[in-house]
Amino acid sequence: MNWKERLNKAKIKGEFLYVDMVDSGSYKSCPISEKFRAAYGEELIDHIYTITDDGIRLGMAFHSAVYRHNIKEAEEIYNAIQSTKCFKWKQEINWKERIELAEHYGYFDLDDAQTASDWHYCAIGEKYLNKTGKLIDLNTEDIFKKLTFLGERLGHDFYIAVSSGHLAQAKLIYDEIQETDFDLLFVGE
Repeated sequence: MNWKERLNKAKIKGEFLYVDMVDSGSYKSCPISEKFRAAYGEELIDHIYTITDDGIRLGMAFHSAVYRHNIKEAEEIYNAIQSTKCFKWKQEINWKERIELAEHYGYFDLDDAQTASDWHYCAIGEKYLNKTGKLIDLNTEDIFKKLTFLGERLGHDFYIAVSSGHLAQAKLIYDEIQETDFDLLFVGE
């Protein structure tokens, strides 16, 4: 039963069922997860997306309203969830946010390792994008045409730290990339 049906049932009964109170606070069955399933036909998966601040705020408020059996408030919040951007793909977040997520969960996931392995989206690619407004035009054959030795080393070391799950090391390397002057990382840019 979806949340629209649950809300209608609660209006008739005058209260939410116990299972509604539990599910409203559950990561896998809350209205935000339901919205994602309706839009993409699949489950929300840890680390492939992150919930926006608005999504977190609305999700918590919805759970609180359901728990208090405030049907009118829960319905208003449910409608707000439907019209609010509640999640974003990890490609929409930067490496600082990815590292924070990994620290929260205690590990980098496969998506992080795959993204770190791609020069376009790794920490070096992110620095280039932030400075120039475009993706770095780089493939393995011309790596030293665009990157200095330092840029290549830091990019490679960052990938190794992420793919091997060394959170502290990845954070240190990321910080070093961010603090290093652009011209010391990229050739002729």
